[in-house]
Amino acid sequence: MTNSAGQSVPGALQTSSTQLRFVPDSALSDDRYHVSVADVSDLVGNTLGGLSWAFTVDTTHPQVLSASLANNAVNVPTNSVITVTLSEPIATNHSGVPLIQLTTADGVIANYSPTPVTNTLTIPSGVLQHGTTYTLTVTC
Repeated sequence: MTNSAGQSVPGALQTSSTQLRFVPDSALSDDRYHVSVADVSDLVGNTLGGLSWAFTVDTTHPQVLSASLANNAVNVPTNSVITVTLSEPIATNHSGVPLIQLTTADGVIANYSPTPVTNTLTIPSGVLQHGTTYTLTVTC
């Protein structure tokens, strides 16, 4: 395995009868890595034709850059579109936890997820009710 600079990643190759496993000596840092498997054969000499792939490690968490409403805003029009802009594009949440949750004192009124691979989360107009206090929670 090599990093984006072409340097080998130190580690150990573990093998079993049906698996090859590379264990790096330390945690991988943010970078793009390339893995190549060659010169592998089964017990009767059949060889694997070679296999390679790449992957990226990204441990930087998205941050909220801006929101269309200020914290503790009052007298917000009920037809407002609420947007939250993040520092990087995000995928929809795969854990089942809503990315945006709009709640009142009575509980959750709406859950929203972004369009896949975007950095803007949006709550459409027509959701807000007059005279109601809301909490908007963004989970990244």
